[in-house]
Amino acid sequence: NYGGELQEAHECCLKYRSTGRTGELTR
Repeated sequence: NYGGELQEAHECCLKYRSTGRTGELTR
């Protein structure tokens, strides 16, 4: 499901922006 993957990536992005840590993204 492309839409599902896109939404998941969006949530990851929001979490990354909220934390502001690159380590959280690469972990």
